[in-house]
Amino acid sequence: MENIEIEDLGKCKKRFKCSIPSSKVAPEIERILKDLILNADISGFRKGKVPKNIIINKYKNTINREVINNLIPASAESIARENKIDIIFPIIIENAEISSDNILEYRVIAEYIPEFELKNYMNINLTKKKNQVKEEEVQELIKRLQHRVSELIVVEDGKKPADGDHVFLDIEMDDKKNKKSSKQIERNIEFVIGSGDLSTQIENHVKEMIKGEEKDIDLKLPAENSGEKIEEESVKYKIVLKEIKKEILPELNDDFAKDVGNFKTLDELNLKIREDIIKNKELTEKKDFRNQIKNILLTDNIFDVPESMINKEKSALLENVENMFKRSGRKFNDATTDEKNKIEYDIAENAMKNVKLFIIFEKIAEKEKDNIKVDNEDLNNKIETWAKNYYSKNEIDKLKTNNDIRANFLSQILTEKIYDFLTNHAIITDVV
Repeated sequence: MENIEIEDLGKCKKRFKCSIPSSKVAPEIERILKDLILNADISGFRKGKVPKNIIINKYKNTINREVINNLIPASAESIARENKIDIIFPIIIENAEISSDNILEYRVIAEYIPEFELKNYMNINLTKKKNQVKEEEVQELIKRLQHRVSELIVVEDGKKPADGDHVFLDIEMDDKKNKKSSKQIERNIEFVIGSGDLSTQIENHVKEMIKGEEKDIDLKLPAENSGEKIEEESVKYKIVLKEIKKEILPELNDDFAKDVGNFKTLDELNLKIREDIIKNKELTEKKDFRNQIKNILLTDNIFDVPESMINKEKSALLENVENMFKRSGRKFNDATTDEKNKIEYDIAENAMKNVKLFIIFEKIAEKEKDNIKVDNEDLNNKIETWAKNYYSKNEIDKLKTNNDIRANFLSQILTEKIYDFLTNHAIITDVV
């Protein structure tokens, strides 16, 4: 390669100008010509017998295009490597010309991952709360189990519902602002008094009703338009109290422990609940450590990020959001303006952070390559754990040889190991 020029364009972009000598261009032209001669189907000639000059005249643009596409990326990569520039593909070919003496002159723009001094990532200061199990946490979980196996008893006629009672309502809503269908009716809907299932205004009315009673309620609700409150509108409800049931919780004894799980005694159940609470606190602690590590690394390491990497991450994050909308029975395009603005802001912010963290982790992995390793056993175990509930053994064996799947899980495992490495080398302080 000759006449190499590198121009810094800012924002992680550089322009390369270079000429590739005929000693590399001519053999590539010959290789492409041979292939065309063998396969060209031209009237008046047998396949493989078309004269070279006819092939050149007919396919000149095709030949030049293939030469350019085959040689320039490799040339640009070689220039970048020699100059210790970590470029990102694909590159943009601004101009490329092959002269009559087979010299290829080109000009390209390439994005690159910038060099930066990695700040100290060892002995990061982290804080944690002591993983103590509080008695009220245990009792809260036991209470939930009691509710799960409780019995509902019909309340005798003439009594009003009390906190904790289950009420069954027919609700007819007359919404004047809905022009297509103003009345919406739901039958035999179950609510628990005092749980927050019902709006406070409606619940207060229901608590004064008895079984079989019907009541009209006129509520004044602030209407919203693009986040701005406008004039209040009236919504009318017609409510029928169909049934009241009182919840009877089981006694806390060994029989209760047997009913809710494979436990012989109540003490055994209590012990398992405490163990589960500790495990959940440890998972929360691990997640909190990772958030602290991420924030520290992003704050300490300031550098520009290639725009193409950010855009690629934005697309991936947007796809995740669209899938979440689908699972909830909605379309992203149906979201309100406020929702879309908030989502787009979060995606832009998170994309920047994710790309920066990826670059930082790549640098840490390189520096600690003797301490942070992912072997085939790690990779195969991860793929098997992910796939065992969905695929047969033969299918899993095939997945283990899929390069795209292996690359995806390799990145996940490496990220996990880097977080664990940084946590193990951190200075951790207990806080109240």
